[in-house]
Amino acid sequence: TTPTTPTTPTTPTTTTTTTRYNTFAVMSKTGASAEDVRFVKETLISQQAGAALLYSPLGPLAATLNTTDWRKFETAMDFVNERSAASVETMLQAIESGQHLASWAGGCEPYLSKLLAGSSLPRNEVVLNAAGLLQGGVDTTANTLSWLLVHLADNPREQELLFEELTEVLGDGGFDNEALPRLPRLKAVIRESHRLTPTISANVRTLSEPIELIDTRRGGLAVTIPANTRMAFSSIGWSGDSAYAEAPEQFQPARWMVPKAERKGSALEALDHNLLAHPFSFGPRMCLGARVAQAELHAMIARLVRAFRFKTDVSAARWEVRNDFLTKPTPFPKINFERRVGGGSGGSRSEARASVEAGGAEGVTSPPRG
Repeated sequence: TTPTTPTTPTTPTTTTTTTRYNTFAVMSKTGASAEDVRFVKETLISQQAGAALLYSPLGPLAATLNTTDWRKFETAMDFVNERSAASVETMLQAIESGQHLASWAGGCEPYLSKLLAGSSLPRNEVVLNAAGLLQGGVDTTANTLSWLLVHLADNPREQELLFEELTEVLGDGGFDNEALPRLPRLKAVIRESHRLTPTISANVRTLSEPIELIDTRRGGLAVTIPANTRMAFSSIGWSGDSAYAEAPEQFQPARWMVPKAERKGSALEALDHNLLAHPFSFGPRMCLGARVAQAELHAMIARLVRAFRFKTDVSAARWEVRNDFLTKPTPFPKINFERRVGGGSGGSRSEARASVEAGGAEGVTSPPRG
């Protein structure tokens, strides 16, 4: 669940349109079906409308009153669930005929096949679980990767330090998870990107019982929060607070290269809380695809940084953070990619240049905090 900041962004229409056009242009080139394209569209609508509902003071009354956001959310989710039901039906038919065996990619049985074969869940619950899994693949890892590219492009010195580490450990070879312990800077870069601009800005829970909060910054003022209140635990608010991170507006991966044990007792220790430290959460409610997503991030950054130098277009407008279920830089900066040729971190000559508008919205300042 992801909240949005209930303020009007500077250019809401342009941002949303650009995001969708970029995404769907790629899909059309890869031969995606019309149903797949619509699935992505409806998922994005459900994310944006769902986030608006999450912060609405109406709460459950939004459904009773049939508000605009509720209608958008309901229509989008109806299609998502229909698409999920069709996928489940296709898999059931394949299992019954035995034809699915020949289509397993790399010999790995699809998760949906395992869920149908080894679960006691009724079919409607399988459909709902499958819908969540399918939606989880839309924009989440790509959004996290986009933030990584923006921060590295905006901080060329950090990019070169990462290039040196990757070249020393991996050479020209592919990424291997076994090499991860020898890549502390890679892990630190991902962690710092998540601190500055988490893909999801907060975790939201409904209180099962009343709690009392003590505001230590206002002389110990006690505030009682009643049961059934929805509360948002804001990771952006914490990670951007100078009480916990020195120069919080700066991209400084080195702060995470100090062993965790040595951070104990320091202000930075607060940001090691599991709700703040991991992009894909933790525990039984963590992202089901977290391990795959993390492997994708490691492998993609390791490949891109060794293949290209990239930097933001200094003539473009600076960005700020917009929360539409997933956080996004808006306007999204143009990033210039220059291919590296040969070894070394500083002596490569340029073979090709490409200017791309990465990610999906439209340009770069330190993000606003609070």
